[in-house]
Amino acid sequence: MQKVVWVMELKEDKVRDYIDVHKKENVWPEIIAVNKKAGVHKEEIFVFQNYVFIYLEVEDYDHMMKVFQEDEGLERWNKITLPMSKAAPELGSTMKRLPLVFDYQDGELLH
Repeated sequence: MQKVVWVMELKEDKVRDYIDVHKKENVWPEIIAVNKKAGVHKEEIFVFQNYVFIYLEVEDYDHMMKVFQEDEGLERWNKITLPMSKAAPELGSTMKRLPLVFDYQDGELLH
């Protein structure tokens, strides 16, 4: 299992919109389906001020990205959510992958 963290900076006036679109009742079923197809076992999104941190546990990062880039439903979703960021509204420039520098689990250092 691979752990992935992305960070994205939102426009200050879009933070509430970003949070609202990610409420359980607003997430489209096809977003859940593409995550499953892409091998995402866990996804958590945290917001601090206008920064978004997305934590994922995935089977294979490269496979996930391939599935994400080919999915029409996710493309429609990204056209709504990614323009809320301060960067250009495309996955590669909007969200930056953070390096893992410390990994502790159940009394053991893993990284």
